[in-house]
Amino acid sequence: MPARRSLTALLCIGCWLALWAFGCHASPAVGPSTLDHAHFLLTEEALPPPDRSAWTEVTLPDNWSARRRDAQGTGWYRMTFNLDSVPDDGLAILVQRLSMNGEFFVNGIRVLSGGRMAKPVTRNWNNPLFVEVPRTVLRAGLNVLDIRLYTYRNNNGGLGTVRIGDPETLRAKHAFLHAVHVNGSIFSFAVALVAAFIGIVAWLRMGHDAMYGLFGLAMVAWAVRYANYFIQDVPLDQTAYAVVVNSAQGWFFIFFTQFLLRLTSRRWPLTERTLYLVGVLGTFGIYAAFQAWVSLSVVVGIWFFVWLPGAAALLVISACNAYKSRSILASLVAITAWLYVPLTVRELLITTNLFPFDASYIAHYVGMPLAVLISWMLIDRVVEAARSAAVADLASARAAFDERQRITQDMHDGLGLQLNAALRVVERGDIDRPKFAALLRGCLDELRLIVDSAASDSGEFLPLLASLRIRMQSKLESIGIAIHWQMQRFPDGLILPPGMSMQILRMVQEAINNTIKHARASVIDFQVVESRRPDHIAFVVRDNGIGFVPDASSTGRGLSGMQRRAAGVGVGLAVESSPRGTSIQIEIPDLRAK
Repeated sequence: MPARRSLTALLCIGCWLALWAFGCHASPAVGPSTLDHAHFLLTEEALPPPDRSAWTEVTLPDNWSARRRDAQGTGWYRMTFNLDSVPDDGLAILVQRLSMNGEFFVNGIRVLSGGRMAKPVTRNWNNPLFVEVPRTVLRAGLNVLDIRLYTYRNNNGGLGTVRIGDPETLRAKHAFLHAVHVNGSIFSFAVALVAAFIGIVAWLRMGHDAMYGLFGLAMVAWAVRYANYFIQDVPLDQTAYAVVVNSAQGWFFIFFTQFLLRLTSRRWPLTERTLYLVGVLGTFGIYAAFQAWVSLSVVVGIWFFVWLPGAAALLVISACNAYKSRSILASLVAITAWLYVPLTVRELLITTNLFPFDASYIAHYVGMPLAVLISWMLIDRVVEAARSAAVADLASARAAFDERQRITQDMHDGLGLQLNAALRVVERGDIDRPKFAALLRGCLDELRLIVDSAASDSGEFLPLLASLRIRMQSKLESIGIAIHWQMQRFPDGLILPPGMSMQILRMVQEAINNTIKHARASVIDFQVVESRRPDHIAFVVRDNGIGFVPDASSTGRGLSGMQRRAAGVGVGLAVESSPRGTSIQIEIPDLRAK
């Protein structure tokens, strides 16, 4: 039920954003008049030019990058409006967007200044400008509104639609636009910085895993991009600053695409190098555009080769991840991703003058939850990795403890018994030198068995078995028993836990000892055979002795002990005996298949 409520809430938010996006570039009917025609004059004059100047008629919104790409500096827009009478409360003027900065004059009197109109110009390009004009400045009949504008070359400068109307109505409209354009971008910037911090810290804490570092860099680029939406004064040269902030969106997709590939365990070096190359070309293209060498459309075309794979990766990977995991978090990431990409297309169209100049930039309102959700997902991964590491450390400590316990028990049960037997012989004073030497050799065999299984450098089982065979060979040859070794098909890379290796070696040792004591055999074969169990490896220790009846003598020949050892470590054991000999088949789990 909580999952269903979350999805429903997010869908409602998505519908609201869609309606809002529609409303943001619809023309609301606010106030008594909307001024969408003006006369324009490109001049550096600081005061309204006279009527006799070379004014040209333009339609608002007027985008310099579309109509006068080489122009930069100061331009004047002159509009007129009529008042039947002067309103008691005066009137208000609202401009949703102008770039880069402006001043308002009504009837020759300056009523608003957005800040510096000389380099470095105050950056009000995303800040809606609003002013209340007192009634003392107005007059009945014809009134003249002059707007002085400063814009940079080929930088989407221009003037949007101008609205004149009731102060209370336009004040509310201005508050809404300011919240959408400025306050939202500040919040978006803060979210991006937090996400960048999470990515960089995760990168440092997770052994410099590139995936986390790429996410952090993507969020840094995202923060730089959206800082431009509200920062008004910058200490950098205008061209350098413009190149940085305008290329940041492209570099966001470069880093984010590689992050998505790493997230899905994909490494495509050629794609990564291509993205970096296009990013460098696109950055130089932005510089060229601000020098009016190329149009913004050409630059956007270059960055399209970054945006397209980035957007495709975001859509495909988020959808596949949601489908595979079926988790609420992955589903939310997919939904926000599929909302975010169309809004970035819309912003590209605004940049290339294919969308209204007055349109609001709103992609970051979906980008914020996307950044939060992905940060949440990465935090989950870090926490899960930390939990897994803690579990692994605990398991390692437990394994070390169990191994110490096993070695202690083996020394007690094997070496301890052998030493006790030797001690009793000495204490009785009845020392039979050959018998005593045999007891001491048994002690050495037990000690070597324990040391071999515990101190193996590689952990491979076959060398341990070969070492046991070599140690036993001289003993067997001295009593006329030959060893035939046919273990070539046994996998060299089979690594077993020390405890399992130890128990298997003990079973082999017990089988050889039984052959020596009871079988009257002349040959012992070690041979790899087909396993009776899936994902197991089998070998037999077979002699050509007189055999025995297992049911009648299993205890005396140590078979019950061998069976207990096999069951304790999950190893299969099969014993077959006949007058032609005895075979012990050992089935070992193939841990390489796990």
